[in-house]
Amino acid sequence: SADSVVSSDDIDVLPTVPNQDNSRYITVENDVYSAVFSEVTASLVDLKLKKYKESTSSESEYVSLLDINKKINSLVLSGSKDFSVIGEATYKVSENSDNIVVNKEKFEISFISVVDKIQIIKKFVFYQDKYDFDCNIELKNISDASINGKVILSLSNFWSEETKGNRLEFVGPVYFSEDELTTVDVEDINSDVSSQVIWSGYENKY
Repeated sequence: SADSVVSSDDIDVLPTVPNQDNSRYITVENDVYSAVFSEVTASLVDLKLKKYKESTSSESEYVSLLDINKKINSLVLSGSKDFSVIGEATYKVSENSDNIVVNKEKFEISFISVVDKIQIIKKFVFYQDKYDFDCNIELKNISDASINGKVILSLSNFWSEETKGNRLEFVGPVYFSEDELTTVDVEDINSDVSSQVIWSGYENKY
């Protein structure tokens, strides 16, 4: 069984990823963004918004929400107890092409791994003209023994003073608890904000 609720006792399940120096990278592009995934880790490593630029200059780069050069892996699985091994999983992808253009209503791509006694399938579903995409995760016990522990999906994004917001916009951590979305000042990040957090994230103007 798996439990998505995280407590302070789960600090040992913070995400780590296998070495991906020789990983194959798959680029998925639709009408509004370009995303890059690492095959080895089945994680998002680069995300650029095609309808937003850093400045008004004609030569300006697209706004980047995740930069492959900073070596940050997002949408990473980790776990505790019997699920701790999933952080070591290396994946193979179902798609042959390294460059995918979503020119139909939706496109699906699956990353598959078997580690210890667990089969993992991470299926991403992309849409032609939408910013959001689906991440469906299937964990299957392929042994005769029962397994237990917790599984966490981490959407990684690191704080920087360069990205700090202002009085008109908030940039920083958020969490959802008791049917309410709450923002947290970076200075208060170590506070005991809530004991009933369902999920947490990182917010900016995009």
